[in-house]
Amino acid sequence: MATALPKSISIDFVDLGFRDYTWADYLRFAALIFVPPLAVMGATFLQPWVAPAELLLDPMAIARDPELCCAFYSGAVSNLGIVLWAAAAAVAAFAAWLSRDPHTRRFFAATGAFTTLLMVDDLFMLHEEALPLFGMPEPVVYGVYLVIAGAYGLFFFRRILSARAALAIIAALAMAASVIEDQTKILWPIHDFVEDGAKLGGIYCWFLFVTLRARDAITGAPSQ
Repeated sequence: MATALPKSISIDFVDLGFRDYTWADYLRFAALIFVPPLAVMGATFLQPWVAPAELLLDPMAIARDPELCCAFYSGAVSNLGIVLWAAAAAVAAFAAWLSRDPHTRRFFAATGAFTTLLMVDDLFMLHEEALPLFGMPEPVVYGVYLVIAGAYGLFFFRRILSARAALAIIAALAMAASVIEDQTKILWPIHDFVEDGAKLGGIYCWFLFVTLRARDAITGAPSQ
């Protein structure tokens, strides 16, 4: 039988979400986090039928490119990200509605609103096209979103880090990596893989974080 690691990896109120984990559990956790997004990105770049851009780009961007437009699968990976945003927002709203604790209700209501903002931005290409049309450059939009994310994080940092913090941290780091690569293109030969892969991985981890925290809050199950 595998030997259990320390009961919880935590720093003060920060709980990364591992309780009574064995090394096999850590491997399963890593597989849960990395295998699905890597499988999607691997299939996107290794399949021989269409250009990866036809799957990665936003459907509206594809529609404007005569060489890429249009098919039923156009923007499939982008649409998958929208589905995960929407699912996380819906789960957070549902948890806020069911919770009887006012602090928990506020946390999930704010989480749902923040997630919905990111979903709407992604769906309607706000930071890329819509808001720049009104005189707000893309870097400024990113700055506004950073302020909003910072306000959300500062106000709820104890709740975010109090359980399953590893998922939230990985999600934040992945989204930051995607934005940095989008703005700098420092990894140009694998730019699309890094930018879109990190973005998809970040959305996926955020979905897991919101869903598991909501389950814990509704069922009263201990976080693991």
